[in-house]
Amino acid sequence: MATSLQVEFILTGNDLQVEDLLSTIDLDSVKTWKIGDPIGTSLLKYKHNGWCFETNKIISIDLPEEVEKVVKILKPYKTRLLEIIRKYGCEAELSCVLYIEDNDIPIVHFPRDIVEFISELNGEIDIDIYLNP
Repeated sequence: MATSLQVEFILTGNDLQVEDLLSTIDLDSVKTWKIGDPIGTSLLKYKHNGWCFETNKIISIDLPEEVEKVVKILKPYKTRLLEIIRKYGCEAELSCVLYIEDNDIPIVHFPRDIVEFISELNGEIDIDIYLNP
């Protein structure tokens, strides 16, 4: 196995109307959920409504490159995302998941333009690391 990663941009909120997003932001690789929906196959349930744009899990050690791809896709929708965030009181998050195999350590760096974009959306950056030495 080789190190792999996945990047997601997530909006969540109790009042979020995902239909409002879906009707104006036309992206592939989007998943949505509502309060009370099951989380995967677990017994856990979502506590907030949500919308998520995600990349496929890929073999790579270059996290900045994948984050740049996601932000490049989302930038044309920035104004609409801000409207949704403000209208429904959403929280925004850039989520990065790293699956490290055989001590193949990925690059973890966020260029200034990425940090500024997430900041303009009043968002947070989350990094989950799973290590399989």
